Amino acid sequence: NYPMVSNGELNAQYLNGTTPIKDRISQLKSETNSQVNNVLFGIGSGGNTNDFSHIVQVYKNDTLKQQMYNNFQVILDLGINGFDFDCEEFTGITDRDKDLINVIVDMVSNFAKMGASIQTFVPYNHQKSWNTCLEDIYKQNKKQLVNWWNLQCYAGGSNNKYDINKTWVENIDANADVFGIDNNGSAYIVPGFSTTGPVQEVDRDFKTYAAGIVDGGFVWNWPDSEPTQLKQYSGAIVNGLNGK
Repeated sequence: NYPMVSNGELNAQYLNGTTPIKDRISQLKSETNSQVNNVLFGIGSGGNTNDFSHIVQVYKNDTLKQQMYNNFQVILDLGINGFDFDCEEFTGITDRDKDLINVIVDMVSNFAKMGASIQTFVPYNHQKSWNTCLEDIYKQNKKQLVNWWNLQCYAGGSNNKYDINKTWVENIDANADVFGIDNNGSAYIVPGFSTTGPVQEVDRDFKTYAAGIVDGGFVWNWPDSEPTQLKQYSGAIVNGLNGK
């Protein structure tokens, strides 16, 4: 595996090829009939990657920290609109998670200064630590810089689909003032489903959400699905939310 960016430069495999990545991102947004308006770069993932724990260590060295941000600037310059934070290293105990929280808060704040227009979180559990991130971002910036939460309703977050309203939407509504966001959890919480499950299940679930529980959804994971299959899943979300 090759890093996408190192030492402030995009690696050759992303510069060359049939369609260099910067051109491809531009095409995604400009092609006829394209409905792609924004492209985000994901930071973190499931498994044992420990991405954010590594970033905590990077922050202890000013030279490495600056190099990291130089690399992220290269990614933004490709036409990326912002970043999606998938920290799966939280324990849910805020004191224990404080180093991770501080790094995420600082990254969100710095990315906004660097030109990121959209930033999102991807929780599936440990809500208290994610809440603290929102609170601290609002306190430090006098406005909320995180646009919405992409709630995982697959893999480790599979059970979230059963209590989106009570556990997740109402959490946003109840804490809107300290989060610095509009009192509209239905728009802020965006549930996502895996393409490994049946389309009919996604359609059924979103029909239950159509009663004002959420306003949108997402599909995970594009590389694992054929384009026609992806359209079926996205169509199920739209039809479900419209009560069809």
